[in-house]
Order: sequence, then structure tokens, then C-alpha cells
Amino acid sequence: MAIETTDHSAPIHDLFRTVAEDRRRLAQRFRRASPAASLAQSVCFALIIAVPALGVGIPTIVAFVVVVGALVGVEMFFRRRLGMAIDLPAGWRSWAVGFALAVVVLGLAVTSMALAVIGQGGWIALTAGAGLVVSFLGVAAYDRTFAADVVRPFARTPRSAAPFADAQRFRLSAALRPVTSARVDVLAESLGHGNGEQPSVQGHLSALEREGLVSITHADAAPSASLTKAGRREFDGRLAAGLRGEAGETGA
Repeated sequence: MAIETTDHSAPIHDLFRTVAEDRRRLAQRFRRASPAASLAQSVCFALIIAVPALGVGIPTIVAFVVVVGALVGVEMFFRRRLGMAIDLPAGWRSWAVGFALAVVVLGLAVTSMALAVIGQGGWIALTAGAGLVVSFLGVAAYDRTFAADVVRPFARTPRSAAPFADAQRFRLSAALRPVTSARVDVLAESLGHGNGEQPSVQGHLSALEREGLVSITHADAAPSASLTKAGRREFDGRLAAGLRGEAGETGA
């Protein structure tokens, strides 16, 4: 259901079901864009693990800088393709998977350096190969977990039919909360708009920006929106109120 031009209250159970669908569209977009990025990131991690095979010296430092630069480039390309910037996991499960992946990759990198120091460079290739496989599986697991964490807060629909104030405002904040920022056209798509029709979304975003709850930037060809600290705080409070079956009025 596309977002409406005017804001009004809506029954809590209906609103939460609608937001769950919005979040599923957001998660599906993330999952569609992630396979190629997962492979590219895994290759970069494997190369970082393999760099110590070059020994100690300037070539190793240069190779490390190049690989890290490539990893950053992959992330920037992924963000542009996705139309969203994501800096943090969406829930404790994706935090846990991300932390475990970081520990494993770091452990393999340390192992690779130790092998280089003791003159067992031939084993570094095997370590890097293991890193490629583990990284790909770990990044894929993180992407699946992140997508699930995006939807999870709305997986259980409150039974309350009490009116929830400013329903359209809540939908917009719910779409922006799990990401750092999102292009307005991508945000409109996740809210059920097609063919670039997004005037109602832009109108609500402008109203939220005037209240200091949303920040809109025009760095790229298309404007992007993000929740401010005040916007995140307001959304979290209203979400908690809605889960309790309360009205979740603005400023809660």
C-alpha cells in the first residue's frame, strides 16, 4: 500500500502489518543486491589474508593498501547500486554474525602472518583459500541475518485496534530506521510507490525535516534522507508504545 498524502491515525494492528510489508520490500532489495557484493568482499578478505606471503617490506604495505582500497570501493559501489547506506547491523543477531566473521578473518590474517614469519609461506595460499570460503559463507550469512533483523521488530502484530497517531510519519521513520540513509526514490519504492511517483513521500520528508527529525542531502543526483538522532529517538519510543498497544503519539 503506497503511503498517503495526508497523515492521520490508523489502527495499530493494521499499521504494523503495513510496516512489516514495507520492511520486507526493503529487505528484499538488500538481498537482491548482496550476492555479487558478498563475493567481491570475500575475495578482498582472502587477498588481505594472502598479503603476508609477499614478506616484510614496501611491496607488502602497498599491496595491503590496494586491497583495503578495493574493499572500500566494493562497499561504495554496493551502496550506490542499493540506493542505501548501511553502517551498522539491524539487530543483535546480525551483530553476532558480523562479530564472528570479523574474529575469523582476523584470526586467519594473524595465522598467515605467523606462517610468513616462520618461513612457511606455502601454507599461506591454503589459509587464504580457507579465508575465501569462510568469508563468502560468513558474508552471505550476515546478509541473510541482516535482512531478517530488518523485518523482525514487526513480525509480531499487536492485537490492539487502538488508533495510532501520525501513521504515515511512522511508516517513513520505520523505513529509515534500519539504514544510515536512503535515496528518496528507493524509500518511495519500499513504501509501495512505483514508476518514480513519490510526491507524497517527499512531502512527508520535508515536514519531518522542518521538525528536525529527518536530514535530507543532495550530494548525488537524487536526494537522500536519514533519521536524525531526535528522529531515531522518537521512532524507538513510538515503536515501544505500539508494541504495548498504546497510541504512540508524536513525541512519545
